[in-house]
Amino acid sequence: QFGTRRKSYFGARGQTLRPSIDLPIGSSLRQKELVPPEDKAENPDQQQENTQVAPVTSEQDTNQQDSNKGPKKKRTAEEKARRRKEREEKAPKTVTITLIGVKDVAAMDSNGKSDPFVKVLFGGEEKGKTKKVADTLNAEFNETFKFKYDRETQDTDIILFELWDHDALSDDDQIGKAEVPLGWFIDNKEEAEITFEGVNKQSGTNVGVLEAEIEAIPYDSGTLRSRNQFGTRRKSYFGARGQTLRPSIDLPIGSSLNAS
Repeated sequence: QFGTRRKSYFGARGQTLRPSIDLPIGSSLRQKELVPPEDKAENPDQQQENTQVAPVTSEQDTNQQDSNKGPKKKRTAEEKARRRKEREEKAPKTVTITLIGVKDVAAMDSNGKSDPFVKVLFGGEEKGKTKKVADTLNAEFNETFKFKYDRETQDTDIILFELWDHDALSDDDQIGKAEVPLGWFIDNKEEAEITFEGVNKQSGTNVGVLEAEIEAIPYDSGTLRSRNQFGTRRKSYFGARGQTLRPSIDLPIGSSLNAS
């Protein structure tokens, strides 16, 4: 109705091969420029010609592209390092605790002495118990205990130490207790002095000091990443409830644990 002619395209079985087009009256039936662009795109020969045309990139553009890739690679490396650190922090740990001894233990027996020993508990389970040392207020143990810690499956990171007095004729008496956060020793080894707080009749008083070495490193780690990197050992001081009593100090390798 608009002064045009309709041209359609049929296959051998009557199917339409592509959309019909309208041609102005008087135009050639084979006029190529009136073929719609989408029809031209369907020509495989023309598509191949178009794909062979590559944009010309100058040397300046190439340098600019390379410079843009630099920061991206750096960010990727930083991201990998961050994720690796997160995996290491979440990785299960082997906790190693060496109980060196106790000093200044409260007297529990009539002779003014005690028969001290120490229990190690974690997650409500007893992980170790030292030998009993008779008639002393300063005992040496030098005993080591190990257990596994997985922060993904365990809901606590508190190590509980209990100080006890052995009694041969009746039940043993608990003298005191102390709690220390395991996080302090993750991927690290430190020496610690831990003050026991009294329980029962000794409540509210300090009843002894535990000397220990504690470390928590990944299961498969063959090396220890220590906070002190200058040939020293770190010694820290904890109260019965995990608080630090005074700043940590660094001790030269080979020095006595009692060095102040």
